[in-house]
Amino acid sequence: MLIAAFVLNINAIMTYSKIYNRIVNRAKDRKLDLYTEAHHVKPKCMGGSDDKTNLVNLTPEEHYICHLLLAKMYPKNEGLAFAAIMMSGNKKRNNKAYGWLKKNLSEAKKKPKAVCTCKQCGKVWKTFPSHAYRQFCSRKCRGLNDSHEKVTLNCNCCSKKYQVMPYRKEKSRFCSRSCYDKRVSPVES
Repeated sequence: MLIAAFVLNINAIMTYSKIYNRIVNRAKDRKLDLYTEAHHVKPKCMGGSDDKTNLVNLTPEEHYICHLLLAKMYPKNEGLAFAAIMMSGNKKRNNKAYGWLKKNLSEAKKKPKAVCTCKQCGKVWKTFPSHAYRQFCSRKCRGLNDSHEKVTLNCNCCSKKYQVMPYRKEKSRFCSRSCYDKRVSPVES
């Protein structure tokens, strides 16, 4: 019985190896005009190098399958198991879902970025459109030094002193919402 289980395991590993080698060999000589990922034929955790001879370009689906095959072929190799888990995002995902995610991320990175200009130093930078609201390029320009010291101002309504962060001093005029309401929309009696 033990011998039969061993033979089944060897056959499975040989099948995984055949599939893996077929994918890698097919990828060696082809040129693709779509999103690809570099794959180490002999994984780095098994002594592989970054030489061009050890790298092939695979589609995201093929790359994911290759890492699953490697994890199946060498189940005791921690690095291969970790790579397969990281590629699946710690969730149960198939190769099509992984490929879809990677392709969409690649397309998102190609989209035009929002251009922002720092209000303090004038530095221009590109960012995702969802981050275009940012007004300062760094904490230093924003007025946040290491001690986070606040600036003391006088309220335009009651003349009471109050503190704000340095980057808010230009817009801040009132110490409270009630002072703001009194000054901006005075109630007639």
